Amino acid sequence: MLGVEPLSFVVLSVKPTPEMARALEAEAREGLQREADRAIYERRNTAVEQERRIKESELATEVALEERRKSLIELRTANEKAEADARAYALEATLKPAQGVDWKTLLAFGAMNLSPDLLEALTRK
Repeated sequence: MLGVEPLSFVVLSVKPTPEMARALEAEAREGLQREADRAIYERRNTAVEQERRIKESELATEVALEERRKSLIELRTANEKAEADARAYALEATLKPAQGVDWKTLLAFGAMNLSPDLLEALTRK
């Protein structure tokens, strides 16, 4: 009617209503939140797994220490028994020559303050 004919049409911007914008952003926010939750969950699981490994390692160390302690006690007991057996053997060997000697003779030798070597030589038969 006026003789104006549009040759082209340019849209400079399309803006949704505020409610529509919130609805469109909600899906993106939820996706980001899901990713953040998944990352937190994975970090927590990793921390729990590492804590479990640490506890297992501590327990294994404690068990190894107890076993080592037990073996050391057994070794010490065996050493003490061997030392006691050696002392008993030495005492028996030292007293064996005096077994047949009269106690009065031993008492007389003891009163003379003789050296142990001389006393042993006198009691040997």
